[in-house]
Amino acid sequence: MARVFFVTGSKGGVGKSVGAIALLDYFEMGNRQVSLVETDTANPDVGKAYQKSVKSFSLVNLDENEGWLDLLDIVDASKDDEVVVNTAARNNEGVNRYGSMFDDKLNEFGWPFISLFLINQQRDSCEMLTEYMNVVKHGRIHVVRNRFFGMAPSLFELYDNSPLRQAVEARQGLSLFLPQLATRVTNLVQSNRLTLERARETATLGSRAEIERWRRECAQNIFDKVCDDAPSK
Repeated sequence: MARVFFVTGSKGGVGKSVGAIALLDYFEMGNRQVSLVETDTANPDVGKAYQKSVKSFSLVNLDENEGWLDLLDIVDASKDDEVVVNTAARNNEGVNRYGSMFDDKLNEFGWPFISLFLINQQRDSCEMLTEYMNVVKHGRIHVVRNRFFGMAPSLFELYDNSPLRQAVEARQGLSLFLPQLATRVTNLVQSNRLTLERARETATLGSRAEIERWRRECAQNIFDKVCDDAPSK
């Protein structure tokens, strides 16, 4: 049975693309079959990088109801694949309008729905997370604090010390950290629309070492926990 991984954050600049790349790389290294859904129809960088590395690739517009129906059909056709949905920043309106229908239907058919909600240190990240939790009632929501914005313990205190974090964890969500990735590697991957593995194969020795470190830390800090948390049925 397909598992649906929703990489989101409801705003631009929180690191959704890097989070999606990390998840796709984790599945690629584990030889998992993936159905990738790209919802950034204007600038589908992640889709262009990974479309040849996944079992299937779809471009879907989640601003409209029809796109959510298409997404349900993709999940239904995915069998035992992992379904990774890389969301666009503008999709928060579509999520608020149609997301509860999608969540309800996945719950009805027993498809695990796992959200990786990336946040930065700003207040609106927490506000958008609250909105998202009010829409997604059944799926598991894990919060990913992006360390690209810094390593100081107090950086994410708006979330860390809030009732919102307690609500996330009361619903069995995890509060996680996305490790910082050196700018030289993010530029290599994103500017050239490369998969992380393809970037590693062509990178300098220093960049290869950074990719391998980041890959290990992403697995240990996030995906070994998240993916074991919701096993395929």
